[in-house]
Amino acid sequence: MPCTTAVAVLLLLLLASPVMPVQASADTTTGSSTTGTASTVSPSTVAVGGTVVYTVSGFPRGATVQVLVDDGALAASTGPDAGVVTTLHIDEDGTASGAFELPAYVGLGEHWLRFRAVAGPDVATSDLRTTEYTNKSPYFTVAGVTVIGGADQASPVPTEDDGALASSSDTATESVSASHRPTPAVALAEAERGPSKDFLLVGTAVLAVSLVVFILAGIVIVNRRRLAGLEGRRS
Repeated sequence: MPCTTAVAVLLLLLLASPVMPVQASADTTTGSSTTGTASTVSPSTVAVGGTVVYTVSGFPRGATVQVLVDDGALAASTGPDAGVVTTLHIDEDGTASGAFELPAYVGLGEHWLRFRAVAGPDVATSDLRTTEYTNKSPYFTVAGVTVIGGADQASPVPTEDDGALASSSDTATESVSASHRPTPAVALAEAERGPSKDFLLVGTAVLAVSLVVFILAGIVIVNRRRLAGLEGRRS
């Protein structure tokens, strides 16, 4: 009986003790993400100084959130806003999105974004203050060129000099073509003169051939008459 009574008293104490709520983990500087928050970064590989597109969710609505690269450790300046690349405001649904260009101090290699709330109304049902919310994004890679579809895409960008050179080349080509192109008067004269020259050449050639044939025929006739006369004398 004493043992049973002790167990009953212990159960009553456990049931009467208040249940402590489970608090979400948070570290607004360099820790892991607050439970319930999430973020995305694209593209997964970006060129040096390229544009990074991000989304974030799970933050209290109306919160002001700062975005840093690698928790701001790469920035040379110091202070509470050192390394902040952009600031955003959380929508009514707890989400936000945007884009920014990578600062010059973000070099090649893997990096991440830190989203940290710095202002905004607290949520009455939450055990965390709004300024305690934070999120660490997935990693992204900074490379010399942007990688699209698994292959390096490095297409040269035309400059003003290239455009001027191409224009000059086209102009020179057109000038040469124009210099070799006869004027309408010359073309007409050549068209009228061309056929007459050909006709004269052909006619002269035919006449010369006819004259040669006529002379050969005369020589043959004369030779035949001579042969006939010689045979007559012999007989």
